[in-house]
Amino acid sequence: MTLQVGLVGCGRWGKHILRDLQALGCEVAVADHNEQARSHALTVGATQVVSHLDHLPDAQDGYVVATPTATHVEVVLQLLGRDRPIFCEKPLSNDVAQARAIAERAPNQVFLMDKWRYHPGVDALRQVAQSGQLGAIQQVQTRRVQWGNPHRDVDGVWVLAPHDLAIVQHILGEIPPPRAAVGHGTPDQMDGVVALLGDRPAAIIEVSTRQPVNSRLISVAGADAVAVLDDPLASAIQVFQNGCAEPDYISISTEFPLLRELRVFCEFLQGGAPPLTNAVEATRMVEAIASIRQLAQPLRAEPPSLSR
Repeated sequence: MTLQVGLVGCGRWGKHILRDLQALGCEVAVADHNEQARSHALTVGATQVVSHLDHLPDAQDGYVVATPTATHVEVVLQLLGRDRPIFCEKPLSNDVAQARAIAERAPNQVFLMDKWRYHPGVDALRQVAQSGQLGAIQQVQTRRVQWGNPHRDVDGVWVLAPHDLAIVQHILGEIPPPRAAVGHGTPDQMDGVVALLGDRPAAIIEVSTRQPVNSRLISVAGADAVAVLDDPLASAIQVFQNGCAEPDYISISTEFPLLRELRVFCEFLQGGAPPLTNAVEATRMVEAIASIRQLAQPLRAEPPSLSR
């Protein structure tokens, strides 16, 4: 059976989703208000291209939402009445109340595209952590910093933190409660944050769109060893046993996680297992980010006057 998938949004990231859906054998109808995006979709063979999602054909097996974060809820709400599964890019929303409303209304119709939960390296870190090879897990640490934010609708923390919370969730099985955070930027435009979540094991995430370097790191520290993925394109994770300077290597697939998560969604549309993150879990991520931002707020207040 050839799947019919509706894609809402075919811009900077949506065009990659279109490419991979087609690689998986889907016929894809595209909705995008941007003329350049529609032109690209036509050029690469979308079955139908329209300017508004209302004009997408009804006979779709499922939908993928790749619009700006601030529009996710609006788009998802418009699609819910079609009674088909929806795969939405992360985060589900930048508003806790809106995310909760989606989770309450459609907990198992809406799923989150958190590609790092499908990354072979992250999955390998999860497996090695669960195997006992590292000893008792003490800490998961992630770093995701870069210069600049390509998104205009939300700030750096809303853009980057969902990636790292998804990684923590996949490795530890949950998003631990945020305990402390320090951020930089302004209350309404938080460019970055360092946050501490949980305890034994703890998670430390660092994200920023205002660092003049591009750095990615995932580290899982146990009592006996540390496992590391320091390059998203690496063909292996590294495991450092206590006292050893040279790591052991565990080979991993280099298949792109976007293709892997879209394959899972397509298999779900054909009766397979659902994607890893439903709307309820997606809402927990939004709640965690909101909590982290709140914890960071007092640390970004105006400094006290030095005058006497």
